[in-house]
Amino acid sequence: MASGALTAAMGRNTIADSYASVSLGAYNATIPGSNSPTWVATDPVFTVGVGTSDMNRKNAVTILKNGKIGINTISPLANLHVADSSVVFTGPFPLPEFR
Repeated sequence: MASGALTAAMGRNTIADSYASVSLGAYNATIPGSNSPTWVATDPVFTVGVGTSDMNRKNAVTILKNGKIGINTISPLANLHVADSSVVFTGPFPLPEFR
């Protein structure tokens, strides 16, 4: 349901209530109070829902308007916030030194 101004919601029971936001997938989670009619940096601009019902809403990805990206969290606290801390980075070995 695209209920916010300039929003789009696609998938199964997705909600886009934040100004100028897009939601995809199924049963995405929303941030309480994120339905402002103007641009708010801490509101989501893009969500990918992976929930299974109205009682079990969940996001695989949440991108806020301030650029912070959350994996398995609706409230990213850093530029890239992975909720369960299981991250794999690959690159040349040994890794180059940065000074």
